[in-house]
Amino acid sequence: MPPKFWDAKIEDIMQKKDIPIIERSAPIDRVLPFLTTKTHVWVTEGKRSEKVVGVITEHDILSILASKTGTHMFGLPDMRSLDKGSAEDIMTKRVVKCNPSETIEDALDRMRVEGIRRLPVVDDNDVILGEVRLWHILKKFIAVAKKK
Repeated sequence: MPPKFWDAKIEDIMQKKDIPIIERSAPIDRVLPFLTTKTHVWVTEGKRSEKVVGVITEHDILSILASKTGTHMFGLPDMRSLDKGSAEDIMTKRVVKCNPSETIEDALDRMRVEGIRRLPVVDDNDVILGEVRLWHILKKFIAVAKKK
C-alpha cells in the first residue's frame, strides 16, 4: 500500500455527523436505544460539555446481560444494572482517544494494541469532534487500492 494511505490524516476520514453521544447523567433507559442501532455510544460530561469521559459498547451490555449469577470479578456483586442508574454507572471510563492530526497508521496501531475498533476524535480539551472506526479506515483503504 502506498505511503499516502498510512500518512492520511484522521480528520480526512473521521465521521463528524450523527455521532452517538449521551451525557453521563442520562438514565440507562435513554442509553439502551442507542445500542439498538449503533455498536457504541460516547459518554460526555454533560449537556453543556462534550468532553468525552466514557464509552458504552455492545460488549459492556453483553457483560451485564450474560451475568446470570449477578457476580462480577472475584465473586463480588456486579453493581451495574440495566433497570436503574445512569450512563455513568455502566460506562467504561478508560477511553482511548485520538486527535484529528494523527495518521491512519497512528490510529491503527492504537486500535491493535488496545484491542478496539473505534476511537473518539477529540481536541486538546477532550471535546469530541468526531469518531473514526475501523470501517472508516477500511473504506479509505479500498478507495486507495482501487486507484492503483
